[in-house]
Amino acid sequence: MLVNFLNITEAAQNNEWLFYIGGVMMGRMIERDDNGKYKVYSTIADGYIMRNVTPEQIIESYVDEYRDDVTNKVMRQIERLGE
Repeated sequence: MLVNFLNITEAAQNNEWLFYIGGVMMGRMIERDDNGKYKVYSTIADGYIMRNVTPEQIIESYVDEYRDDVTNKVMRQIERLGE
């Protein structure tokens, strides 16, 4: 699971969070919000798509998106096999 792979607190404290997530979800940038939490800017939406969130909430959102993407890709390949 991704959460076990990253030491979220350490990455955020060392300002490395952008590197880890920036490499995962292209077109998005994580910034620190005024209240100390985080916000996610999307170049595709040309605006913030998440505000006032924790690193864990960002990860959960990204994992959900990847899960849907991977599920669709696997099902398309299975359908091509005629099963």
